[in-house]
Amino acid sequence: MEWLGQIIGNIAKIAAAPLLAVGIATGIVLFVPDSVALTLGVDAFRSEHRGFIGGAFIFSWSYLAAQLLWWFRKLGVDAWSRRKGRLAREKQLHSLTLEEQGYLGPYVRDGVNTCNFPVEDGVIGGLLAKAIVYRSSNVFDVLEGVPYNIQPWAKAYLLEHPDLLAAVSRKKRSGRDR
Repeated sequence: MEWLGQIIGNIAKIAAAPLLAVGIATGIVLFVPDSVALTLGVDAFRSEHRGFIGGAFIFSWSYLAAQLLWWFRKLGVDAWSRRKGRLAREKQLHSLTLEEQGYLGPYVRDGVNTCNFPVEDGVIGGLLAKAIVYRSSNVFDVLEGVPYNIQPWAKAYLLEHPDLLAAVSRKKRSGRDR
């Protein structure tokens, strides 16, 4: 049975382009009118090897059809995965706490690109864990804090849905705007 696995593995490695060429060539040899086959000089070959040519035609087009179906399946799975991820991210934005909304407000309302937060700040750490913000630099000042930027997808979604931040007014924390 190992030999069967090797054969299937080798077939799976075959590139689609050569099989497309085989499929087209065998299709031409099989289906051209007799006068064209005679002109091309394939009439005797076609008569003697019709079974092999037909088998190659069926195999090549079946393999190409299977590859095409597998490609469409992959496209569908990828699209479904992207949609599922997008919906999960949007759900996170809909379930922000008031404090988290306050942290995101300056990015959206004020157009601030970077906000600094203390290294031990748990709220920004939670937003980082949810992938709503990211650390924009590993270099930071202990007094100024760690720089964070909002993810582009989150900013775009919050700009489209300003009501998600409407419940929070701009707050001050430790004398710094957020």
